[in-house]
Amino acid sequence: MCLHYPKRGRCTRHEAGVRASEPASTAASFRPRSSSRRAVRPSQPLSSATWYDNKVLSEYQLNHSDVITFHNYNDTTSLVKEINELEKRGKPIICTEYMARIRNSRFETHLPIFKRYHVGAINWGFVSGKTNTIYQWGTPIPDGSEPKLWFHDIFRKDGTPYDVKETTFIRNITSSK
Repeated sequence: MCLHYPKRGRCTRHEAGVRASEPASTAASFRPRSSSRRAVRPSQPLSSATWYDNKVLSEYQLNHSDVITFHNYNDTTSLVKEINELEKRGKPIICTEYMARIRNSRFETHLPIFKRYHVGAINWGFVSGKTNTIYQWGTPIPDGSEPKLWFHDIFRKDGTPYDVKETTFIRNITSSK
């Protein structure tokens, strides 16, 4: 059963992810792919987002990325701490996954931090539908009904906002200096 996509029932290997409990060999298997990417002399920066608590893999990814990318679905204290650590590397930073309302990772709390620290931010989920990201990980709803508090998405299938106050906040913070 895929915890990320309960209606679909299964995850691809990528969606299931690499768990912290997997051995450090995960980093070893990542190395050959990473070095072969450099060998083709890419014309754009390379990056591999850190996630989970696999310190060996994360350190390798950070050392071999031109741009630091990371995932953080936690509260503001955790986010600021992670940004402060990543800034020490002196590379551009983009949070490639954040925003999980149930985990206190919200636009209203996190976008001001990203803006203050000049960190790019991409939330996971946009329109309710195909990937079922209105549902919280590990909390399937057997009948597929809509949860009271959406996990990720911003808009309903018809284009109306899940939360008008939230979309107004996003519009205001992204349009102001």
